[in-house]
Order: sequence, then structure tokens, then C-alpha cells
Amino acid sequence: SLGLDDNDFLYTGTLSDGDVGVEREVPHKVVSDLMHLSNLFVFPTMAEVCSNAMLEASISRNLLVLNDDLPCLFDFVDESSVLRFPFSSNSNMHYSSRQEKDYDELAKKIIERLDANYVDRQFRYVWRRHSMEGVYNMLSRVLYE
Repeated sequence: SLGLDDNDFLYTGTLSDGDVGVEREVPHKVVSDLMHLSNLFVFPTMAEVCSNAMLEASISRNLLVLNDDLPCLFDFVDESSVLRFPFSSNSNMHYSSRQEKDYDELAKKIIERLDANYVDRQFRYVWRRHSMEGVYNMLSRVLYE
């Protein structure tokens, strides 16, 4: 109802049409290509502390939708430029299924953020903090003191 159809989404779990190795994992080259073709990265992980895929999505200028039930994910992002959604976690004992209106609200927020170009703010944040120069600047304090 918001203007998207099945052709607007790609689920990596459907890529296994005989491709070697895709049954269990998606090769990095494929992930990289998908990141550069997309503008949205939904990360409903229930347990992962951080993912290089999340950082790669930022560098590839994807809007991030992260699991609000995992606070550790937000150590790597500019919180004002990503969306939070309570997908649940392995440690959340009080999970309740989401109502359709919750997902409708999330979809509206995604559209607003994409239109307002929030992805550039997150891209610049990750580039500044997690590029080779950013990591060197963090480590240089330890190395040269």
C-alpha cells in the first residue's frame, strides 16, 4: 500500500539456485554488490554483537534499521541517523509479536528518512570513525603514549 512490491526486495536466502556456496553463506563479493545496489539494510539480528555487514551497509549508503533490543549495535552508529525497531533478542523474555500497524509505522519512518537523506549522515560517521585513518587515530594514542 506504500508503493513497494516483491520486485523491490531481495532476500539472500533465495539466492541458492545452484550457486556454489550460497546455500550456507553469501560470498563477500555478492554482499558488496548487493549493498551498492540497495538503499536500505534491515538488521533484525537477535544475538550478534556487531557485524561487518552493518558497517559495510553504512559505507554503501544504506539506511540502517537495527534491533532496538541489542544496545551494543548502537556503539557503531550515529544514533540520530538510524532507525530502531524492537525485533526482540535471545535475552528478551517478554517478547510479543508485533502488530501490523507497528510495521506500517516503521515503513513510514523508513520512507521519511530515505527522502531526507539520513544515510549520508551515517556514512560520514562510519567513514570518520572506522576508516583506516580513524582506526589509526584511535590506536595512535595507545601506541605513542
